[in-house]
Amino acid sequence: MKSLFSRFIEQNPPGGFPSTQVAYQSSQGTATAARAEDQTHQDSQEIGGPDFPGSPSDARKLHVQYDDYWNLHTTIHVTTANNTNPNVPTELYTIDARHRKPQMRIRSPAQNIEVATVVFHMLKTRIDVTLRGRQFSLESARLNMQYSYTSRAMGGEKLTWRPRKKLDPLNMVLLNGRGVAIARFKPEYWGSKRGGLLELLPECWTTDDTMEEVLVVALAVVHWRETQRITSAN
Repeated sequence: MKSLFSRFIEQNPPGGFPSTQVAYQSSQGTATAARAEDQTHQDSQEIGGPDFPGSPSDARKLHVQYDDYWNLHTTIHVTTANNTNPNVPTELYTIDARHRKPQMRIRSPAQNIEVATVVFHMLKTRIDVTLRGRQFSLESARLNMQYSYTSRAMGGEKLTWRPRKKLDPLNMVLLNGRGVAIARFKPEYWGSKRGGLLELLPECWTTDDTMEEVLVVALAVVHWRETQRITSAN
């Protein structure tokens, strides 16, 4: 039996959703064609390089959701589907996001402790992370399009979060030291609550420490970019 994700990929191939691929002969035809043209333009803006597998059956999927996206002081939830009841999500982390430092406080509801804090800087693009007492920084490159750090959980390997498209910096992949994509964040823009889907290949969850480090860094980069978007909109 095919997984839900596999069936979704078959119904919605990489070129876009069916509505962006078929020009209906109706009153909505013009709008549909415009969306298809816009999708084609975005595809032409792909940065290139290593990409994430189309439908990884062995990926772990985590959902990231904002309570009140346009408020600089909000709560972010990281959940995963319950194995026994897929309709009941299990909350792995809760993030208190705010305007003042530290801009993110990441808690584990199961352990009832704060596991990490994240600090952004007004005049610098560096992101500082404290994870279970250990401090490290994420350094930007390529006009702030990508963020790299040295992963202690992976033995000092350099990992880099890099956007897949120039026009969509939140659509990112995580590259390991060999330049292979091992994780992906897919933003969700159209729901009632903003957020996205974080997919992790086995290399990211060989240990609990590795998975937590990858997750915390992903949240830091995602929220920094969302903060820039919110600030520019206001």
